[in-house]
Amino acid sequence: MEDSPLHEALSALQAGHFTEAERRARDVITQRDAMVPEAVHILASIALLRGQSATAVALLGRLMQQPQAPCSDALNGRIHQTLGRALLAENQPEAARAACSIAVLLCPEEAASQAGLGEAYLALGNAGKAVRSLKRAVRLAPQQGALWGLLAQAQQKRGALGEALRSWERLLELAPKDRAAWANYGGALFTSGQWDKANFALKEALDQGCYTAETLNNMGLVQSALGYMDKACDYFQKAQHQLPSDAAIMMNWNAALYDKGDRAAACALLDHFEKEYGTLPAKAQFNRAALFLEKGQWREGWQAFEKRRDFLPLQLTRPLPHCPLWEGEAGEEPIALYAEQGLGDAVQFLRFLPDVIKRRPVRLQFPQPLMDLVEQCFALPQERLLSSEGLVIAQQSLLSVPYALGMKNPPSSSPYLSTGSEEEACVVGLCWAGNASYRFNRRRSIPVALLEPLRHVKGVRFLSLQQNGDVPEWMERVPLSSLTELAETIGRCSLVVSVDTLVAHLAGAQGRPLWLLNRYGGDWRWKRPHDWYENVRIFQADKAAPPYEAWPSVIERLVVALKKRFPDSERI
Repeated sequence: MEDSPLHEALSALQAGHFTEAERRARDVITQRDAMVPEAVHILASIALLRGQSATAVALLGRLMQQPQAPCSDALNGRIHQTLGRALLAENQPEAARAACSIAVLLCPEEAASQAGLGEAYLALGNAGKAVRSLKRAVRLAPQQGALWGLLAQAQQKRGALGEALRSWERLLELAPKDRAAWANYGGALFTSGQWDKANFALKEALDQGCYTAETLNNMGLVQSALGYMDKACDYFQKAQHQLPSDAAIMMNWNAALYDKGDRAAACALLDHFEKEYGTLPAKAQFNRAALFLEKGQWREGWQAFEKRRDFLPLQLTRPLPHCPLWEGEAGEEPIALYAEQGLGDAVQFLRFLPDVIKRRPVRLQFPQPLMDLVEQCFALPQERLLSSEGLVIAQQSLLSVPYALGMKNPPSSSPYLSTGSEEEACVVGLCWAGNASYRFNRRRSIPVALLEPLRHVKGVRFLSLQQNGDVPEWMERVPLSSLTELAETIGRCSLVVSVDTLVAHLAGAQGRPLWLLNRYGGDWRWKRPHDWYENVRIFQADKAAPPYEAWPSVIERLVVALKKRFPDSERI
């Protein structure tokens, strides 16, 4: 750009002197009585920087509609790049993609052009193409931190969480004081299950003043995962104060209050939100199911439990397309019954299978481990239990059977599974951890090191009922390669000690004596006086705290109870 007035306008723009740059660019257009491309691009860039994206689009649109002397590929590329960004700001992602594609064709070595195209693809929901464009951008300008942030966002949307974390880390190397980057990095760490690192990153964001509702909400989720329920509630409350109508934050706060054991406050929060905003989201109505069911309000509870259908994927809650839901009517035409969510939930609700078979022949659509368990451990009339293949007139989830049958009374606590295993004296099965993929597994699980006092209970054989992970040398490890094998091993135990997971439900379903090591707050399934299983004793954590604070006192009480349960063992 050799023209002195244009050079001065561009220099003013680069220095951030927008008013001066605008005046000089307008002077050039006035003096030449023409839409000078360089000058118009300066005006459009200033408009975009001021947040006036519609003005930028209008200026560049007029420029492209008028005949003019040809300009260089570099300038033409920058014009299309600016137009693309302005269109993106105007929520026109497809038009933005087209403009940025031209910019890339004209200036393939321009990082900003590649980045603009990546942003357009990101807005269109094409994370794969966004990642490819943004990777080109960071190769061309590896020191531009903002490009690493865009790449990280695209990688997260693509599901490449590990790559996204590395991109956030690269951004933070370049800009260690970028509070938004720390906040986004913390959110990604939380999603990946790295709670301690997420806690550190989000604390950095907050320390640097990033008190957005999203950051506070993410910090609340991290504190929940770590077991600091009081802190979690405090962060959710602060986030809700910023965005009072945000249902997602409200539901996180509601869940934290519930897990903290403050049922009254959890219920009051839902009531307040419904009063203020007229309705509750389906997920919040589903949260009410736990409050109803633990009180024995069965009709209201099962009705609220159905609200999960409004937010869970259709393939989970209604896997057979165009097939109606069974509503409990009797008949001889078969229905499909499927399992959803975890195996523990399925085992708990298997008690209702005989009620279904009394009304309809059934084709079970269960995962194979659960099918094997039903076939080997459940006494059912075979003429009513059909092969999984074949026509059906309706479908239903195992978890929806109480609702479909209109159940108003508490379920029977009688055993309903039998493995035929012979009980062995003084054999105690131990399960101390649930599925690690569960977001809040840390709260319900017990670090294996805390079980050390149990080894001093003499004369008791401890069997590990953990299917994965390390087992202390003082416990017996037995083959647990299948769900049925796990159930058979549980059947051998004279006592099962377990946290709230599949093992507890398998023990209860067989009527084995179960000592539940229950996290503070606990789940509605274990609330008294409505027992789902007979012969259950609950050892409740004393406080909503991280594992090494919450569980030691529980283990102490457990040791005392075991010595009383097996008094003869002390003399062996």
